[in-house]
Amino acid sequence: MKIRGNEKVQGAIRDDVDVQIKPLCLLMGYIYGLLSSEELNNPKIMEDIFKIMRTVPSYITIMIQECVVLIGMLRQRKTYRRINAQNILGLIQFSQNLVQSGF
Repeated sequence: MKIRGNEKVQGAIRDDVDVQIKPLCLLMGYIYGLLSSEELNNPKIMEDIFKIMRTVPSYITIMIQECVVLIGMLRQRKTYRRINAQNILGLIQFSQNLVQSGF
C-alpha cells in the first residue's frame, strides 16, 4: 500500500485497466528506491523482484515482434489497426530503463 500510494507509481496504475498490482508495485518500488532496507533484505521479496526482472525483457521482445507483425498486416491491408512508432519506441525505452536501473 505504501508503494501504491506513491505519486510516481500512481501514474502507472489505472483503475479502468485490469493489471496485476503486486508485480507492478514491486518493480516500480525497486526501480524508484521506495523499498525499505528491511524489505530489500527479505529474500522472498527479492526473489519475486528478480523473477520479474528476468522475465520482463522476453515479454517486451514478444510485444515488439507482434507490433512488427501488425505493421506488416497493415501494409498488406489485412487489418486497419495502426501501430505508431511511438508505441514501439515506448516499449524500447521502458526496456532500456528497466535494464539500466534494475541491474
